[in-house]
Amino acid sequence: ARGLTAIADIAFDSRGRLLILEMDGKGLNDPGFNTGHPASGVLLQINADGSRQTLLAHGLIYPTALVVRGNSVYVSNYGVSSASVGQGGEILRITLPRG
Repeated sequence: ARGLTAIADIAFDSRGRLLILEMDGKGLNDPGFNTGHPASGVLLQINADGSRQTLLAHGLIYPTALVVRGNSVYVSNYGVSSASVGQGGEILRITLPRG
């Protein structure tokens, strides 16, 4: 997989697809990254043929880790510098597409 930015974590789902969590969809050079106003993080799925699907691209602020359990992905949100954005950390549950 190429063209990825600011990878925070990777995992494989139960079907062997690679999941990539990017901390900031614009990369670490995003001016907002260090000022408490980053672009949303991104959760991507990379399929065996190399194609990719964006699973979530909104509401991920400083995501730092992911865990796959069954058909769900759990993502830590506001995992870095949560005080600077006025939000405590949280865990998001994202249901994977079946296809």
